[in-house]
Amino acid sequence: MRVVKRNGDVVRFNQKKIESVLRKAFASAGKKYDSRVLKRVVYDIHDYQWSNEGEPDAQLKANRDEITIEELQDVIEVTLMDMKHFDVAKNYIIHRKERSQLRDLINEKE
Repeated sequence: MRVVKRNGDVVRFNQKKIESVLRKAFASAGKKYDSRVLKRVVYDIHDYQWSNEGEPDAQLKANRDEITIEELQDVIEVTLMDMKHFDVAKNYIIHRKERSQLRDLINEKE
């Protein structure tokens, strides 16, 4: 599987990066890291990648080998909430929003 970055670059999916993000999210919530979440996130990412449910362009999504960084992050949020890690999900969502605002600020200056 490949991940499409915001700048359009395509990179190989790196599970270690997902684990690092999850560890940071758990730490920011003052919670002990739950390794089951990583397994579920990876499963859900693959499931999302091959799912056509609710897609207006289902045929375009079918059998693709790529997922955008935004889609990947959305899956992480949903999985955290599905697994009842609401405080971790909240911190993750806030972190995403702050990073988005920082990117917007940087882009305004360019």
